[in-house]
Amino acid sequence: MGPAVVVSDVYANKIKVARDLFIKPINFPEPKYRIKITQCYNAWASYQDNTIVISEPVIKNFSTKELAGILGHELAHIQADKQKVSVADQIDNHWKIDVMGAELTSKEVMIKKLNRMLEENDNLFKTNGFLMYYFPLSYLEHTLSRDDFMFRIKKVNDHFK
Repeated sequence: MGPAVVVSDVYANKIKVARDLFIKPINFPEPKYRIKITQCYNAWASYQDNTIVISEPVIKNFSTKELAGILGHELAHIQADKQKVSVADQIDNHWKIDVMGAELTSKEVMIKKLNRMLEENDNLFKTNGFLMYYFPLSYLEHTLSRDDFMFRIKKVNDHFK
């Protein structure tokens, strides 16, 4: 995951407020949280280290509810690892991680997070339109990511009907 900095008090408080939005407790020790200085909107979970790394744009720019969705998703990855779900299965069925995260937070929180990630994915190409012409594979990846987010939103909605 590379170097990440320790969470400052301001960010620690935002994480605490986001965690307070959870409707169900996790069944393992609270992970350590770290901030990764990068331009991307993402987060990563490490089962071995019991650590969640949050990119700086997410912690700075996402609402507390959107951050709760991110944390729910990453905590679901740790939970899946503890249940011996392979990383390959987690990636192939990423929507299941969103459903597990929604069970920790709520359908509304997870949908809010997925919509925000979809928005950020779209904004990358709206503000950097040249990418589509000079890096067509990036545009293809964007389209596939967009389709994936739409599919995951549908799966979370369907699960809680």
